[in-house]
Amino acid sequence: MMPLTHSVTADFDGTLFDPNLRAFIAWYYNSKTRELLNNLKIPFVLNTGRPIWDPFSDIQLGIVGMKKPNVVIYGAGTKILWRKNNHYELDRDWEDIMQKTKWDKEKTIKSIIPVIKKYSAKFYDTKNEYMTRVWVDKMPVSTLSAFITSLQKQVENTKILRTEQILLQNTEEIFSGYLLLIPSIAGKEEGMKHVIKKLSSKINLVFGDALVDLPMLLDKSIKAFALNPTALARKGLKNTNVTILEGSPPENLLKTLMTELSIKQPIRNSPYRSLTRPILSLLEPFIYPNLTPDELSLKGLELVRNAINKPYHLRGGMGSLIAGYMMDVFDGLRSRRLPKVLAPRSLGEVGIMDNGQLIDGYADRMKEYLLLTSRREYDTAISCFLPSIARAQVESLGNTIPEFDPFGGSALSRSIKLIKSYFLLSIGNVVGSKRVDASIFLSNMKTFESRRKQAKTFSWTKLKDYDRTATKRLVFYVSLLQKQLSKQKIADAKLKEALKEYEKVNTKQLQKDLKLSFPRF
Repeated sequence: MMPLTHSVTADFDGTLFDPNLRAFIAWYYNSKTRELLNNLKIPFVLNTGRPIWDPFSDIQLGIVGMKKPNVVIYGAGTKILWRKNNHYELDRDWEDIMQKTKWDKEKTIKSIIPVIKKYSAKFYDTKNEYMTRVWVDKMPVSTLSAFITSLQKQVENTKILRTEQILLQNTEEIFSGYLLLIPSIAGKEEGMKHVIKKLSSKINLVFGDALVDLPMLLDKSIKAFALNPTALARKGLKNTNVTILEGSPPENLLKTLMTELSIKQPIRNSPYRSLTRPILSLLEPFIYPNLTPDELSLKGLELVRNAINKPYHLRGGMGSLIAGYMMDVFDGLRSRRLPKVLAPRSLGEVGIMDNGQLIDGYADRMKEYLLLTSRREYDTAISCFLPSIARAQVESLGNTIPEFDPFGGSALSRSIKLIKSYFLLSIGNVVGSKRVDASIFLSNMKTFESRRKQAKTFSWTKLKDYDRTATKRLVFYVSLLQKQLSKQKIADAKLKEALKEYEKVNTKQLQKDLKLSFPRF
């Protein structure tokens, strides 16, 4: 049999779902990972510290959108299951290795109970004959080290692992989670090496997030990625070759696979759109039913202006603001339902939806600009144009990039922050509002820098050779930026440097040379 090109090994908790509210959309990315693995017939190895693996565990995987694994390594490398058709079979070779350790669970438990009581920890046994556990809650790391040393003195042929509980307090100084006691030759890394040897895969991509994953991630025979690692895991990964990826673990796992496998169909839109679209589609026909998609976009801008004119009034202003941003969803739904609706003549449109994307973009950017300038956050207001400009530059080269940037954010996350900032001001929390606005600026700059790096070969003298739709958006956005720059001064040095490229662009000449028609506002 020819050796496999790739295999994928991943932890479960904290790796295949987020330890926060984004857990509810993990299925979106995991389902695409599942599709990718299935299509390319890449083996998926689940490597978890959970003491048992049962039918409910498979159900949990299904809930987060992931496929059933080809192999399950559980109990921190003490048990291995291979899936045959629709059931699991125990890896007898690995089971024989574990049995030969003659690890005495009963003796181990008896010897550690006095130490557990001394350190006010709790004993939690498992149904796994090669593992037992101790629960620790908010213990100082220095005390934890002494505790582990005391435990180690009482046992033989035993490895003691730390694994954090991701929803509890865990820092570089505080530990909350389990201590796992297993045979000394077990461990996630040992189970993984046994499986990889049997698979004979050439390239092994491995993902984890916690302390218990470190030995696995540090194995030199694999390519390792730490997804939003815990504080202590992050500390242990310093000065190593392990790639640390911040943000949503399921999203970064998918993007990493696509990069490693040279797949060029990135996820363009936020999963929130997929979640809400079916419900909002039912409402769309009743939202300003007489307006065209373009007019609906501009209606959203009008509503946001109304919110600004109601000096942060919690009821009327907030309602108008949220409604204004909701129009950004409904205009897209309407354009899909009524693709042949004429755009408004008042905007100088000459074709059917010829400039619909530009009108939508104009409304979105001006909402952000007006909200921020009304709060005198002028640099942040200008920075909102940069992510869209950089994206248009990348796409003018014929590439596509996702709406959400892992190093910064997205228009959706920016909108949520703008609404949050408005709310904080409406209840008198000026400091909180300014803090949110500052985070918008940082996110914009990170997104811009990340996207601009992807357009290294871009040249303003070659626009005629580039993708026309993206080029049109680019010139239009730059012209909007220049118009707003003429009204104010920039204070931030980093922003000034980023703007130099766009301040000198002759947009009127480019519009003429490329024969571009823009809506008139």
